[in-house]
Amino acid sequence: KQASSYYEKDNYYCRRDDLDNTWQGKLVELAELPEHVAREDFNAFIKGRDERAGFDLCFSAPKSVSVAMVTDDNTRRDMIAAHDAAVASVLQKIEEREIGTRITKNNVTEHIKTGNMLCAKFRHYVSRTSDPQLHTHAVILNQTMHDGKLYAVDNPDLYRNKFLYGQMYRNELAAELLKKGYDLSVTDAEKGFFELKGVPEAVLDHFSQRRKEILEKLKSWDT
Repeated sequence: KQASSYYEKDNYYCRRDDLDNTWQGKLVELAELPEHVAREDFNAFIKGRDERAGFDLCFSAPKSVSVAMVTDDNTRRDMIAAHDAAVASVLQKIEEREIGTRITKNNVTEHIKTGNMLCAKFRHYVSRTSDPQLHTHAVILNQTMHDGKLYAVDNPDLYRNKFLYGQMYRNELAAELLKKGYDLSVTDAEKGFFELKGVPEAVLDHFSQRRKEILEKLKSWDT
C-alpha cells in the first residue's frame, strides 16, 4: 500500500510525460503500452498490487559524463545516447537471466525462468542536490508471464549480482563512448570505473555535493 505513494512522492520518477520515460521488456507489447511511460499508466501498475510493487535499479553515469553534457548540444546527445544504449543492453541481459517466478505443483515449489518483464525507465539529469548527474531509474514491475498467466517476479540472484550488472553497465557505456571518439581514463580497472579525459578533478569534486552529503552522514554515524 505504501508503494504508490512512494513512487508518486514529488513525482520524482515520472516527473512528466516526455521522451525521458520509456518502457522496456517483452511484456510491453502484451500490455499494449506506448513507447513512452505516461504517469497514469505507471501508477496504475503500481497501485494494482497489494504486495511488492517492483524492483528499482539505478544506473548512474560517471560524473565526468554528466558534466560533459552541459558543454554543447552534440556532446549532450552523445552522452545520452551512450548511456541509454548501455542501460538497455544490461536490462535485456537481466530480463533473460534473472526474471522468473515460483511455481508450485504437487506441493513442490520451484523457480522457473520466464525471461519476460515490464520495466519503466526514467532518465534523470541531476542529483537530489541538483548537481549534474545523468542516471536512469529502471523499475522492473512485479509481474512476469508463464504459460499465459501473470505471476509475481522471483529473482533471487538479482540483488546478489547487482555489482556485476553495475560493472556491465559501465563496460557498455565505455564501449559506446569509445565508438563515438571520446577518450577515457580508467580510475579502477577491477570495477570498471572510468572518467572522460579532459575534465579536471576540481570540477568533478565541485559537482559532487550528493556524495559529500553521504560521506558526512557516514562520519556522523561513526561518531
